[in-house]
Amino acid sequence: MKAEAFGERLASVGEEPGVYLFRDAESRVVYVGKALSLRDRLRSYAPGMANLEKQNWIVEAAASLETIVTRSELEALMLEQTLIQEHRPRFNVSWRDNKSYPYLELTLADRYPRVYFTRRRARKGGKLWGPYMAGTARRLQRVINQYFRIPSCAVEMDGRQVPCLYHHLNWCDAPCAGRIQAAPYAELVGQVRHLLDGRAAEIAPRLEEAMQAAAIREDFEGAAHLRDRLQAIRDLGTDQAVIAPDERNADVVGLARSGSFACLVLLAVRAGRLVGKQEFTVRRAADIPDGELVASFLARHFGGPATPPERLLLPCEVEGRETLELYLAARREGGVALLTPKRGLNRELLELAEANAKASLVTRGRVGGDEAREQLACAAEVLGLGAPPARVEAVDLSHLHGQEAVGAVVVFRDGLPSTQEHRRYLIKMAKGGDDYASMGEVVSRRLRRLKDDGTPLPGLLLLDGGAGQLAAAQAACAAAGVSELPLVALAKREERLYLPGRPEPVALPADSPALHLFQRVRDEAHRYVNAYQRRRRTMALKAGAEASRRANRARVRAARATVVPAPVAA
Repeated sequence: MKAEAFGERLASVGEEPGVYLFRDAESRVVYVGKALSLRDRLRSYAPGMANLEKQNWIVEAAASLETIVTRSELEALMLEQTLIQEHRPRFNVSWRDNKSYPYLELTLADRYPRVYFTRRRARKGGKLWGPYMAGTARRLQRVINQYFRIPSCAVEMDGRQVPCLYHHLNWCDAPCAGRIQAAPYAELVGQVRHLLDGRAAEIAPRLEEAMQAAAIREDFEGAAHLRDRLQAIRDLGTDQAVIAPDERNADVVGLARSGSFACLVLLAVRAGRLVGKQEFTVRRAADIPDGELVASFLARHFGGPATPPERLLLPCEVEGRETLELYLAARREGGVALLTPKRGLNRELLELAEANAKASLVTRGRVGGDEAREQLACAAEVLGLGAPPARVEAVDLSHLHGQEAVGAVVVFRDGLPSTQEHRRYLIKMAKGGDDYASMGEVVSRRLRRLKDDGTPLPGLLLLDGGAGQLAAAQAACAAAGVSELPLVALAKREERLYLPGRPEPVALPADSPALHLFQRVRDEAHRYVNAYQRRRRTMALKAGAEASRRANRARVRAARATVVPAPVAA
């Protein structure tokens, strides 16, 4: 967007709160933002005056600017989230979740609500709890079905249905057949909401009183059921790790950065117990302040299916804190506090989340150029190399009980993966399951290919394995006449390094940059070779199924050919 056009547009913008949209030459939205004062905020985008590199990118890509005035900053925030979900602008922060996490949903708009395991947005009138680890969500759903008698079926609750097997198993009171009225059913739903909210301790005394009352009435079957419900609640608590003894409910946000990458981890703590963890990553976040990054995540994440808890522990102060609290409170239908703890147990929880975020960056291989260079320099020092290895290659193997044995080589340049240079190998000479011979075969074939192509040898060859794999690779290098190639083997379980000429493995500190480099390269090789092995396995299954179909057709044809026609009556 030219400076003159931007200046003219800025002169017509008022100081009201609202939302602004930058559009490109094809009228596509490239960025959506909100502001308490549109003029003040847009003034920071003036060409040549922007403080952040990202603002310069936005203005250069934009051909026009559109503004929408709102009555308050809260309305601006809500409109901003709606427009981001609608247009998905390329310059807005795009958080990538590593998987779709499970939730439990109660269909509260129904007269007889049901509970569902879901990974999608809530149905109309439904409410989600979570995220959970998959096993925790399934276990919770089973407890709700079995002990609270809230079904997960899709049967119409019109009171005219035939009770199903779950009713006869005493897992459901058959509201579909009119066997329970709405009022006692609503009481069960209320207890389930307490359980999902992490307030099981509040319903435990009431359950004990009801159990005693049922025993006095000699309703021993009802008392036994209440006893089982109470025990199930207690068992759920003991299955989860206690990390906050005062039974607090909170979501804890941990943030870690590496170059232009950022990772955010969300720990869900309910009743003082860790019940779920989510990881999110974002690229091109180098010049985005922490407060803006965390605020954009909270608005985006809790603007979706997730429901915020009453407290969120944050690693930093966020911009527009009061407005964001109002937005989250509207999503929760209750108060939400944004806290930035400096000491005590809350600070310990925050440090736990930040440690998880840092570990996630390492395991995902998300590092920037500066950190990659630091890791290479540290690796050169640890291994006694003359200079940091500009090119690192790694070898890994995979097979399924000796079948479909394959290998792979991955290439890293300047500490970052060069995926176009990755190569796959089908093990041809070594017997399936013989990892040492397979390692020697892959290394030999790789060295032969590099020699034939005139490609220089890598500065370091990393092997997935231990002393046996290292010995096999050394023999292959000696046979190829390249015994000077630096080798190192990394064993998975203990994360120990095996080096030529050293009988004992070397243990690096867990925070060693060199170890992080080796782990990133090894994990990339592991991912690549396993993907190839799964592909080979799928191809083998399809080929076997097709061969079986052909054999069956051949048997049918042979059977038909041998059928002797019945004699024709005279």
